[in-house]
Amino acid sequence: MPRFPRKELEVQELVHRMIQGYTDDPAIFPNADVPGLQALLTAYETANDDQDAKQAVFHLATDVKDVALHVMEAKMRDQLKQSEVDVAANKEALELIGWGPRATPAPTVPPGQVRVLQIVSEGPGTLKLDWKAPDPAAGGPVRTYKMERREEPAPGQPMGAWHEAGLAFVTEAFLSDQPRGLQMEYQVIGLNTAGEGPASNIVAVVL
Repeated sequence: MPRFPRKELEVQELVHRMIQGYTDDPAIFPNADVPGLQALLTAYETANDDQDAKQAVFHLATDVKDVALHVMEAKMRDQLKQSEVDVAANKEALELIGWGPRATPAPTVPPGQVRVLQIVSEGPGTLKLDWKAPDPAAGGPVRTYKMERREEPAPGQPMGAWHEAGLAFVTEAFLSDQPRGLQMEYQVIGLNTAGEGPASNIVAVVL
């Protein structure tokens, strides 16, 4: 008994074949609702195209925001350096602008383990991941998150080596242009100046 497909691409392939078969042999399938299937397929394709367009807009908006943030940070750093010079004789005055005297650097330790990694959504070649920051008591603060991926070269073979799939500064990420049709696994690692923390739990997917 055939099984209904679970992967989105396989569902698309099946509905196209159903419509084609029903259209070619109406006498064999007299009760086939071809117009109904075609209408639902059109609605799905429209929604899929809309998702792709919104994702492209999201990426563009994120790039614009990141540029604006970096420009602002550069200006803030320059201004803070100047303010430190201005109040060199009274460093406590820096507290008036939320800066304050520089504290003695504390020893840094790597972050703890990233928690509860999960797949939020997936599509053809795309994947959204979400996770929780490490427990603050388990290590140092995270400066960057590194996402890693490994693939199964062929069915039944051991997984390949881990390699970097992207970086993030927040506890979620949208990955595009990912391999399709392969069994893959992802994990996330917190980084800071002291090094890497333990890898998160592993999530598996086929796109």
